[in-house]
Amino acid sequence: MTELPARGPFDLLFADGGWQDSGLAGLVWGGGRVVMDDVTPLRLLPSDSTLRGNDRKREFFFAEPRLIAAEVVLPDLRNSLLVGTRVR
Repeated sequence: MTELPARGPFDLLFADGGWQDSGLAGLVWGGGRVVMDDVTPLRLLPSDSTLRGNDRKREFFFAEPRLIAAEVVLPDLRNSLLVGTRVR
């Protein structure tokens, strides 16, 4: 990830594999998007899943003040994407 800041900012950043926040919101322009796949919809998580209260991916997308975020459940209803649009 050390090369990305020097090449950005980007219109679209697809974050996959070995993810860490590492300033993803700062790598896209205002109006740009950060997308992450391979997310299990909350309703499918077991009631005792630690991800119900401590999901770093969701926390990043929904707590990052520079992003307006949504979780998009895919047609198979078993997978979802997190999509954040940079607003400032």
